[in-house]
Amino acid sequence: MSKFGGGDDKLNKGEEIKQQSQGYNFDPDNIAPPEVQKQLLDLLKWHDDVMRDIIKKIEMVPGLTNLLEEFSNAMNECELVKLIYEVKSLTDLFHRRLYCPCAISWS
Repeated sequence: MSKFGGGDDKLNKGEEIKQQSQGYNFDPDNIAPPEVQKQLLDLLKWHDDVMRDIIKKIEMVPGLTNLLEEFSNAMNECELVKLIYEVKSLTDLFHRRLYCPCAISWS
């Protein structure tokens, strides 16, 4: 965390929140008592602070924001291509089973 300029205080705060959450006993009759709501709000605030620090550091490097956006888009395209491939494979399997039931063993 200190590499991103957040310092040990934010890392320690995250560890503190984690330890507090482990001490909570779940009561199904009382899903979100005020202390749990406060803890969740603290967690969300901490997360937002960390993300803001990371974004500030990224924005300090010229072109890095655009590069990361392009990388993210490329990763999303890869996921889409994998999904299309899986659907095509399932479709091919279905057609082979439909037109030649003896060709595929379903055991």
